[in-house]
Amino acid sequence: MQLLGEVLLKEKLIEEDKLKIGLKRQKEIGKRLGEVLLAEGLITDEKLAYGLSCQLGIPLLTAEGLMKVDKSAMELIPEFFAREYHCMAFGKDGDNLHVVLVDPEDIVVIDNLHKITAHQIVISIAPQLIIDEAIEKHYKELRTTGEVSEALSGMDFIISSDGREIDDIDVNKLKAELDEAPIVKLVNLIISEAIKSRATDIHIEPLFDALLIRYRIDGALQEIMTAPQKSSMAIISRVKIMANLNIAERRLPQDGRISIKTPEREVDVRVSVLPTVRGEKIVMRLLDKKGFEFTLANLGFENDMLHIFRKWIAMPYGMIIVSGPTGSGKSTTLHAALKAVQNEEDNIV
Repeated sequence: MQLLGEVLLKEKLIEEDKLKIGLKRQKEIGKRLGEVLLAEGLITDEKLAYGLSCQLGIPLLTAEGLMKVDKSAMELIPEFFAREYHCMAFGKDGDNLHVVLVDPEDIVVIDNLHKITAHQIVISIAPQLIIDEAIEKHYKELRTTGEVSEALSGMDFIISSDGREIDDIDVNKLKAELDEAPIVKLVNLIISEAIKSRATDIHIEPLFDALLIRYRIDGALQEIMTAPQKSSMAIISRVKIMANLNIAERRLPQDGRISIKTPEREVDVRVSVLPTVRGEKIVMRLLDKKGFEFTLANLGFENDMLHIFRKWIAMPYGMIIVSGPTGSGKSTTLHAALKAVQNEEDNIV
């Protein structure tokens, strides 16, 4: 087997003078070459992972390769251990457990994994940042799924799945049931996790046999969880109650708002309810009220453009159209503009 330094040079992953510095430093401190090169900033995580993959003949995983993992495999490694040693199980094959590691030569970690999981460990490698991001994403989903299951387990009494229309149900009784702990906990969890994830939207969409819940994060919709079909009426009705909407109305669109305060943020939630052939669909837009504290001066306008914009908004008539993709700052810009023209003589609606 080739030495790591030889592989790094052969694959043009490091310059020869940097390798010499690393080898000299390695002799001084007695650590492995890869650790030394990283610690001294002589190579990146990505290049070292590729070099180790070539040297050891171990598969190299990308971020895309860790987007979907076998949760039953992942559960075999405790979260604290995964975070401490930068490793995560992503699949099972009989007695074999497929684990991605930062350091595939760490025999102690591999031996501990074997003892913890009672499986034979099949190793892959990936850069530490990719593994850490995958750990953050998937263990968070695992925790959320557990909390959702716990909440759903107490919801059997809330809404039966006997196919009754909302018109056939006592609305006052339904409201009382929707104030019970399990459904409150579940809907609060859906919203709080969206806020923590810095999602801009929550989509709650009925399917034929389930309720699909997705967050829009960085402009893309991501599936977060699915709830049983029998719980869909309870979840949708609870959101409508929070937004002060009519839970007895299922055939017309409705719009409402929810204000949420957390220790870190104050969020305004705009709720839109739309009827579909499979039931009501809800879209919740999350707006951080901190964004409304901006003034025109700190929005990033160039001086010339700021002068022109101030001149336009000071005109007694006309229309200004602000457009852009989700999360680009349209509402923030408009709030800052209204703040700039606000005075005692004018009434702003």
